[in-house]
Amino acid sequence: MIRFLKAKDIDRKKWNDCINALPQQFIFVQSYYLDVACPNWSALVMNDYEAVFPLTSASKLGIKYLYQPFFTRHFGVFTKNISKNIEQEFFTSIPKEFQYWDFCLHPYHLTAPANVEVKQRVYQQLDFNQSYNDLQKGYSENALRNIKRAFKNRLTVIKDFKPEVLVKHFKHEQGAKLSFSEKEYSSLKNIMNACDKNTATYCWAVTDEKKEVLAGAYFMESNNRITYLKGFSTQDGKKKGAMHFLFDAFIQSQSNRNKILDFGGSSVASVARFYKNFGAADCLYLHIHSNRLPKFIKWLKE
Repeated sequence: MIRFLKAKDIDRKKWNDCINALPQQFIFVQSYYLDVACPNWSALVMNDYEAVFPLTSASKLGIKYLYQPFFTRHFGVFTKNISKNIEQEFFTSIPKEFQYWDFCLHPYHLTAPANVEVKQRVYQQLDFNQSYNDLQKGYSENALRNIKRAFKNRLTVIKDFKPEVLVKHFKHEQGAKLSFSEKEYSSLKNIMNACDKNTATYCWAVTDEKKEVLAGAYFMESNNRITYLKGFSTQDGKKKGAMHFLFDAFIQSQSNRNKILDFGGSSVASVARFYKNFGAADCLYLHIHSNRLPKFIKWLKE
């Protein structure tokens, strides 16, 4: 039996036990992460948490819809024994009040629901279960050149950078391009604080000889996956290879671990190319869109 539960009615221990039992775990569906990324989240739960499906919703002019919150990537059915039948059972159990869907399915999904628009998206990941020397053999010439430049410029990695300072720099360097609201920057800080309290995290920065901050990155660990959340590089940092230097140092620190580096992913060619500089490979997942609103109000969400 599949039940629809609001956040206040979800057993957090059973939820996280279900998520943590999976071989490929994504931090976006940990309950503490969802509590911050979308406080009014709800879920579909099969039997005694044998399978779960997070639902994040909002409303506009009284119309409720499902969406993918900032700083998450994909949802869907999470269970040890996934099957097409279970997936379809969950899709048909989504409450009819949500007549507009716009979210993504994790890459281990076998099917998409019927009668929805489907687009492929990609993220990039790298297997750490190799020596650093072997991992570096997968680097591009461009990455090696930038790392060499960083050493020449005598850059230094700082491993105790503060999340709130990272977000401040991220806003300064990326704000004009991304146009995040203050609420979204606040959500980013709150997600980092929640992760700091619940799992292993890495907030690193790179400085020059004058102690000027040139780049920063935040990573969060969840079982066998370490996910890059957000980062920044200044213009001077880009010239001196700071971000390549940071990722190389992080990869070296995590080599020979049975972990995966999840680069957070991007379908933007230039961003994906940066990640692939370190030998990362594309992983496909699906973006689904469905608009079942009455014709006279469909334009509200088109």
